[in-house]
Order: sequence, then C-alpha cells, then structure tokens
Amino acid sequence: MHFIVVTPQDTQLIEQISSALHHEWRHLPPWENISAIRMRLIERCSHDNPQILSCYADKNGNLLATASTILHELTGVHQATWWLGEVLTVPEARGHKMGSKLIEELYNYYHNLIGQSLYLYTPDMQQLYRRMGWKDVEERIVNHEQVTVMKR
Repeated sequence: MHFIVVTPQDTQLIEQISSALHHEWRHLPPWENISAIRMRLIERCSHDNPQILSCYADKNGNLLATASTILHELTGVHQATWWLGEVLTVPEARGHKMGSKLIEELYNYYHNLIGQSLYLYTPDMQQLYRRMGWKDVEERIVNHEQVTVMKR
C-alpha cells in the first residue's frame, strides 16, 4: 500500500475510483452518474487545478481507499474554501484503518502545499474525525442528509 497523488494519466485508478464512488453513493445526486464522476475526477487531478485526488493502491494497482481535497465543496460556510471529500475505503479493505491513514497523509500533503484550514462534512463519522483532531463547526442538511461540518 502506498500514497498516490492521482494524475490524469492514471486512467485505471480514475476508473476504479469513479466506480467505487458511484457504487457507494449512487443514491445521492453528486454520484448518480458515473461519467460525471469520472469527468470531475479528471478535472480535479489536472495540472492546472490545485485540488488533490489521492488514493492508496495495493501492489497490483487495485484501489484500497481514496480521498480528495476539493475547492468550494459547500457554499455558505464562513471562510470554508478547502474541503476534504469523497473519502472512501473499498469494502474489501475496511477494518484496517486505511481511510484514517489516507486522510492523515493527504492532510499533511495538503497542509505543506496550501496551509489553510481544511473542512469536511459527515453524516455519521463525527467520532472518528474528532479523534483525528477535527472540530465541529455546524450542523446542516446536505443532499437531504443531516451532516456535521468539521474543521482542522
């Protein structure tokens, strides 16, 4: 397992990430259309875009976990420019703290590049993120779900 900052040339990883996100959250509008997901990921990892698409892959190039930094994910949160989002560990890799490790590695990589506070929103993983040093900011509805906005 190793940390990868995905580039547009990593087509197999982009396909795997697109499929995993669609499979996990296809009932929510941002992840209904796999082609739209793919295009969003390609844009996110293009050279002229400061956003970061990252993942862990095994030695065979199979996706284990993914996470991104996203510019302006949600509007209306005071001073929230950068967001941690689309965090997912594939079902076969769950239970090994891979998602937590990837979040930490991406956070450190991001913080060295950009250095601003990073925000996230979650409907159900507040305790995990609090243990990782994230602080609650507010509660709100996103995609018809009650979520907690957090900051680090």
